[in-house]
Order: sequence, then C-alpha cells, then structure tokens
Amino acid sequence: MRIVVSQIIIISLLYFDVFEPVVTLLSCYLALFFGYRKMNLLNPVFWLIVAWNILFINAFSGVITYKYYISLENPILFSISLILVFLAGFYIHNWIHKHRFIEVKQNKFILFLKNVGLKKIEITIAKQYTIFSILAALLFFIEIVFIYGGNILAPSLLRETFSMRQATLLSQLSGLFFFGGLFSLTAFIFFRSLDNKTFYLIGIFAFSFGSILSAGRQMVFQLIVASILCLSILKYYKLKVSLLKIHKTYFLIAIFFISAYFIFISTARTSLTKGDTRTKLEIYSAMNNSEFSEDFVTIMDNTPSVVEDFLVDYLFYFSHEIYLFSEWWTYEDINLIDNHVLRFSPFLERQIDRLGIFGETQQKRYERLQNSYNKGTIIKQGWPTTNKESLVNIGYLGTFLLVFLHGFFSNKLYLMILSKPSFGLLNLCIANNIILFNTISNSAFSETQIMVYIFVSLYLTYKNI
Repeated sequence: MRIVVSQIIIISLLYFDVFEPVVTLLSCYLALFFGYRKMNLLNPVFWLIVAWNILFINAFSGVITYKYYISLENPILFSISLILVFLAGFYIHNWIHKHRFIEVKQNKFILFLKNVGLKKIEITIAKQYTIFSILAALLFFIEIVFIYGGNILAPSLLRETFSMRQATLLSQLSGLFFFGGLFSLTAFIFFRSLDNKTFYLIGIFAFSFGSILSAGRQMVFQLIVASILCLSILKYYKLKVSLLKIHKTYFLIAIFFISAYFIFISTARTSLTKGDTRTKLEIYSAMNNSEFSEDFVTIMDNTPSVVEDFLVDYLFYFSHEIYLFSEWWTYEDINLIDNHVLRFSPFLERQIDRLGIFGETQQKRYERLQNSYNKGTIIKQGWPTTNKESLVNIGYLGTFLLVFLHGFFSNKLYLMILSKPSFGLLNLCIANNIILFNTISNSAFSETQIMVYIFVSLYLTYKNI
C-alpha cells in the first residue's frame, strides 16, 4: 500500500505541476524514498521501478526542460506498458511456483550470508577472478598509455584517444577479464573470512581503472550500483561487513580516490575547446536544446562548481533518454518482429562480423546511427533507453516476449536465492539487478564485462558453487 501511495503522489506532482521545479523534484524523491525504503534490494522489481521513477522525475519535474517538436505520449505509454509486462511475468511466476516456496524462510539466506566465503572453493574462485581484474587493468593501461600515448590527467584528450583508437588484442582481452572486479566486490563485502580482503580491494580498484583509462563513467557507475546493492542486502538483514579496521581504512581511501577522479573527469570534460569558460550547465543547454529552471540556476549560482557539475550531469544523464527514445520512435519504422538478436551484445556481433555473413558491419551501422543522431532536433548524443535497442533488434512482439520472460525468470532467481542460496547465484542476482537499472539508459548486457559476469555466474550456479 505504501508503494502505491508513493506512486500516486509522484504521478500527481509531475502531472499537475503545482510547485516550483526544484520543490517538485525534491518532493518526488522524498515520496520515492518513503515508498520503497523498506523493500528488499535483492528484489529485481525495486531496481526496475526505482530506475524508471528517477528517469521520469528528472525528465518531467521541470528542473531540466528539453525543446522538442514531437509527441511523447505513445513512447511513454509504451515504456510503462513494458514495465507492466515485466511485472506480469514476475508475479505470474510467483503465483505458479509459490506453493514450492511457502516454507521459504529468511533464516536460510541469513545463514548463507553468515557463512559465505568460508569454503575453499569460493575463496579460490574469488582470488582467481581478482587476478583477472588486475590483469585486465594492466592490459588496458599498456594499450592506452604506452601504445596510444593517453594522458590520464587530461580527460578530454584521453576520451578522444579512447574513442578514435583502433582497439588491439590487449583491450579486447581486458574487456573479457574485467568481469573479475565485480566478483572482487562481492567477495570483499560478503565474505566472512578476513583473508585476502586487501587483495579483493585491489581487484575492485583495478575494475574502476577501466573508467579512468577511458575517461568514462560507465564502469564506475556499475561499481556504485553493485556496491549499493551489496551493502543494502547486509543492512536489510541486519548484518555487518566482515572487515578489519585497516580494511575499512583502505576501502575509504579507495572510494575517496575513485570519487575524486570521477569528479575530476566530470569537471575536466566540461569545456569543448581550450579557453571555453562556460559552465557545464551552459554547455549542456547549448548542445542539447534544453534549459534549466530559474530556481535551479539560482541555487547553482551559489553552489560550488564541483557540486553544480555533479547535479547537472545527474539530471542530464538520467532524463534525456525518454526524449531521445521518443524522437527515434517518431521517425523510425518499427517491425512487428525482427531477428537481430546478436546486436544485444556488441562483442558477439563483432565476432560474427569477422565471418562476413551480414552485409552491414557493426562499424558501418554505428556510423549510420550517429549520422541519424546528428540530424536530431533534441539531443546530438545520448542513450534512447533499452526499449529502442529491443525494438530495433527483435521488433514489437519480440520485445514484449523478451520483457515478459525477463520478469518471469527474475522472479525465479529471486526465489532461488532465498531458498537455495549460493555464491554464484548471489552474483547472478546482482548482475540481473544491474541490467534492470540500466534499462533507462543503455543495456548493461552491451558491456562485455557484464556479459561475461553473467555467463560466469550462470556457470557457478550450474555447478552449485
């Protein structure tokens, strides 16, 4: 009931436009917090619903407004219908199989959390995958810094180097190996054994190094989402992280440096050209046919630039997607069903390209899509949600079927982790929740490290590890 009331309040605030934009934004977030704060963060529904709430709140509170000449109604209704289809799949599976899990008790999962990481096989796997993460960072570092001369202290130039380079075998291998950093994270937070905690922390930092070397944010963002999920699980079940004081100190230092560089990237990548003194707020407005509300601008005038850059980034990166999706929806023809399944994974698509089976390679397709974006009236670059990706790859019917099955099997995962918990299954649930949160932007499955993380977690689950 609390969740329903929360959603009614959010919809009403966004629809009736009663308050000033900043007040509306804050009120919606308060309603979201009080509606979902007691929900188990293992539950996949939390990550899907909260993500789309964030997107709609940022996009329609009025704090950031995009100048558009298209209808948003049908794309929004389609997006909401997909959420409902996911929920239908989720709760239909729950209804069909609930008789098998009537006796499922939280105590079984709590017992698992109290003993995870004490088995030799779990420790061995975590150590091996941590080595993969460290090796991935070293390979990527050699390519970006030594082969292409990238400078990690100049994010704008580093990003250009990363984007324009011809990827070598080193970065291709690093993309496969970076998955180990996510296992390092779960081992560091969940394992009860105090051994190897510093080593796992090095694996976590190595994973974040992928964002540093590309002057990007995606891998750090995945790390943040996974960290929040892991820590929230322990908090929900009233358990503490098993760490020595020195490990906590190392962890805080790592968070500080990762956060500092994240802010540095956000600030240093603000200017488009040398000598450009405009703020990120002004640049985003000029580039994307958007403007920020007067009350927000007034507040930002009295706010440190670091905070301003972060808030502007946050509002833009989690609002533009629905407008970009709507523009794509307006001008593109969508098939009832399509069969480009491999496009969900750029890595797999590139391997097929080598065989020359398809007439259009991934590179040519991306160039065509970029030309299409450049002609856009709203945003020149961005993510049009995973809805667009699904419609392009498998059409209307395929998308509805895929989303239904995703909801169906998400419930299966959720019930399995509560009734038959394992380290592999825990990581699989974390990967699934990352994917669900990413549905508002670009598919997490399109990231090679997430794809490998899923496959490895499936293997460990199959082996009951």
